[in-house]
Amino acid sequence: MPKKNLRTGGDILGYSMPKFHPSKKTPYVDVYAFDPVTNTRKRKKYHIPASLRPRQQREYAAELIAGLIAKLRTGWSPWTDMAENNSSIIPIQTAVERYLKHMERDLRRKTFLSYSSRATIFLEFLQQMPCPPKYTYQMDRTFAVAFLDYVYLDRNNSARTRNNYLGWLGTFCSFLVERGMLSANPTEHLRKIPESDKKRQPLTVDMMRRMTEYLMETDRYFLLACMMQYYTLIRPSELCRLKIGDISVKNNTIFVAASISKNKRADFVGIPDSLLSLMVDLNILDKPTGMYIFGSDFRPSAVHHGPDIFNKRWKKMRKALGWSDEYQFYSLKDTGIRDIANTAGIVTARDQARHTDISTTNKYLKGKYREVPSTVRKFEGAVGDIILQSDKTRP
Repeated sequence: MPKKNLRTGGDILGYSMPKFHPSKKTPYVDVYAFDPVTNTRKRKKYHIPASLRPRQQREYAAELIAGLIAKLRTGWSPWTDMAENNSSIIPIQTAVERYLKHMERDLRRKTFLSYSSRATIFLEFLQQMPCPPKYTYQMDRTFAVAFLDYVYLDRNNSARTRNNYLGWLGTFCSFLVERGMLSANPTEHLRKIPESDKKRQPLTVDMMRRMTEYLMETDRYFLLACMMQYYTLIRPSELCRLKIGDISVKNNTIFVAASISKNKRADFVGIPDSLLSLMVDLNILDKPTGMYIFGSDFRPSAVHHGPDIFNKRWKKMRKALGWSDEYQFYSLKDTGIRDIANTAGIVTARDQARHTDISTTNKYLKGKYREVPSTVRKFEGAVGDIILQSDKTRP
């Protein structure tokens, strides 16, 4: 194809200007256009009825050429029409929109918003590329690496953030592969890069006792929230959705419904006697069962509040106690897992945390009617004795 005939549209599609070839037997119009399946420019011929008179053939060809030029300038290719049943010939933008529609139905709102934010950065990356790919089939390993470098280097994010984007991109590509929009997952053999140790640290026994004594005097309702995190190991995003009716005094359990669980699995979590004692002391169990346990000021409420309430209150307490910011509200879960494992054994800690094994934190055991071990019922941890002693001396 002569280079002088090459025209480049607004994206990756290259084409030549359509040309009419008159002939008594087989008149036609041809054009060289980009074929996204073969990744090359190919010649496409449009035959004109030979039964037409020469003047009619020229008029027919002129209208055909005008229509082709108008479509080619928009980035269209005749080969995409021929491969319209091939689901890999789909714009990346469209694929992202379909992906987010599925995720919006399958994920918790907080997780969906996180995925949606990463999709926005992904599309931003495409826009800043000098010659961006248009179709999903063009998302190869080189493209994936370039995107991750953009996140890590150009946007100056941490290694952990870059690795999180790798996980997201892998999930997105798996979605495309399952639906025939991509032949293989380009992230399959990409590795995570080394991360620095996490900033969050568990609390020491002395810190736990100081916190408990401080909150016993200043904010017993927030103490209940802290103890729920420490003893039950339930995530803040789940804690804020628990209702009083989920608590069973008889069975020493609290029910985490599938609708609020991160992985959409329902399960029961054991509650030790010291935690139930604090609930009784605060009259939590006397409230209507439909109320959320933690509402405004961490008191039972019919109005739902987001998980940020825990972090905001924690920061005030942390400042009052003179702790560094490496100690966070979620540090209570780290501390609880450590203390239960040391006191009651690793298997009990695994069950209480709803882990499938001792090495994972994102998959939960099945067993909706699992009996709560006596070790959990009697587990006091670092501060249970303070709570129980306070209840005995309270008039």
